[in-house]
Amino acid sequence: MTRLLRTLVPLFVALAVVIAAGGQVAAQTTAPPDTTAPSVTTQLTETTPAPTEAPETTAEPPETTAETPDTEETTPTTGAPGDDDDDDDFDWVPIAIIAAAVVAAIALIALVASRQRQRQAQEAQRRRELVAHHANMINGLAWMVDVVTPRATNRAYDPNDPRELAFWGDARGRLTHLRAQLVSAVEMERNVDTTATANRTLLALDGLLGAVEDDRNLRLTTSSDPAQPEAFESSLALVSQRREELRSATDSLRYAWGAA
Repeated sequence: MTRLLRTLVPLFVALAVVIAAGGQVAAQTTAPPDTTAPSVTTQLTETTPAPTEAPETTAEPPETTAETPDTEETTPTTGAPGDDDDDDDFDWVPIAIIAAAVVAAIALIALVASRQRQRQAQEAQRRRELVAHHANMINGLAWMVDVVTPRATNRAYDPNDPRELAFWGDARGRLTHLRAQLVSAVEMERNVDTTATANRTLLALDGLLGAVEDDRNLRLTTSSDPAQPEAFESSLALVSQRREELRSATDSLRYAWGAA
């Protein structure tokens, strides 16, 4: 959300500048022109004709009376200049610029929101995959503790039996792969406490694998000489100890990862 605000604030500032500039342009283009006629002052010069003497005549001129027809002086009425052309002279360019800026702002906001939702969806998907991966490793560790170890160290099973050899070979390969995944998880982990817990689990897994290997080798080499019961008991006790250590470490790692 902070990135979205940082992106939109400059956009709205630019939009405000465009709107202010458009308003100034509109005010300049829509102002009525000055129609005041310039005043012209004329000075009338009085001219007085020189008097002339008319010759004396005895006949009196007839009186004539000229009638001047009455004419009303009409002054044409005209409206204020520019009233009829207000709609035609209105400048639509600033309005178009503002509308285009608003449309562009809406499109940009929609694009930013879409990308943010896409990033959130990708992060959620990555988180789900990581949780599933952690759960698989936890299940693998639990399988080593509860299934592999009891069967591999069971004195009722002959370690030379082909079925037992096949079982241990498959289990050993899967546990080697599990160990590699656990090493990768430790390297990618950023939380210090979780890293320490994962390291402890890795050491516990190595300890149990080594104890089971030693017990199987002891049973394979001394199966024909059962005169060393102390060695068998000591080996089995070590396997039990390493098994409990891995169980405890697995529970701690499950809690740290939040895996079910």
